[in-house]
Amino acid sequence: FDDVQIFRQPVEIERFAFNPPARDKDVPLLLHVPTNPQFKGTEYIVKAVEDLKRKGLKFQFKLVRQLTQEEFFKEMSECDVYIDELCAGAHGMTAVEAMAMGKPTISWVRDNLVSSYPPDLPIVNGNPDTIRDVLEKLIKDAQLRHDIGVKSRKYVEKYHDTEIVIEELSQIYVDQLEKNI
Repeated sequence: FDDVQIFRQPVEIERFAFNPPARDKDVPLLLHVPTNPQFKGTEYIVKAVEDLKRKGLKFQFKLVRQLTQEEFFKEMSECDVYIDELCAGAHGMTAVEAMAMGKPTISWVRDNLVSSYPPDLPIVNGNPDTIRDVLEKLIKDAQLRHDIGVKSRKYVEKYHDTEIVIEELSQIYVDQLEKNI
């Protein structure tokens, strides 16, 4: 295509209660809800979790599948870290929804795509090679979890709110119409 336009996933902010991780929680809850375990890198996440438990770190890990949207949002609202995916190379809608709730969200964003996102992207970048270290850092630091959660909500409000995305999409249409007149 000669002209490709990219716009962000829209989110109705008011649908997502802001609930960042507590600053003083010693035993965080990590959540992973894979739609496709191979695509999401579930095997790497499970291995990292097992390694960190053997190392003696204190945390809870919940791996659940096949939830209704209501059940999914309830699970997400209760977690302290949401682990989205490690293999696609770009975050998706679920990551945006987790960030809207104020959850630190782990997803892999390929190096060559990082610059296409706003500079304040709060995604915790993790891939199969780094997930163990990424999880360890978040498990050990409640204040870091909280701070990333707060930044995540602000990011979604700034870039993914439905009203903002509609304005950007409308401008794309206007620009395209002007090119073709």
